[in-house]
Amino acid sequence: MENGHKGPASTPVLNKIVYALSLSDVEAASLLASAEISKPLRRIPRQANVREYELVHALWQRLGTLSDEQVQLMLLALKMTEKPTEKEGISK
Repeated sequence: MENGHKGPASTPVLNKIVYALSLSDVEAASLLASAEISKPLRRIPRQANVREYELVHALWQRLGTLSDEQVQLMLLALKMTEKPTEKEGISK
């Protein structure tokens, strides 16, 4: 942001914005979360499994073309905490 490029501002710049605007804790947390979300580059963690690599690859191929509904469905799926088992009708 401070260099004229898309991407998050550095932490010191964000802290100056928080201070200059006298943001509340909630507003500051929202600003920092937005900066984290807007990172243009990501690294796949070493502990990611093959299926996760496949997911990232498939998503990468579709970025920029996904509908709001597709994004909402994926975000909903990522919030699920229970893993279905074969007994429940889902096979691996």
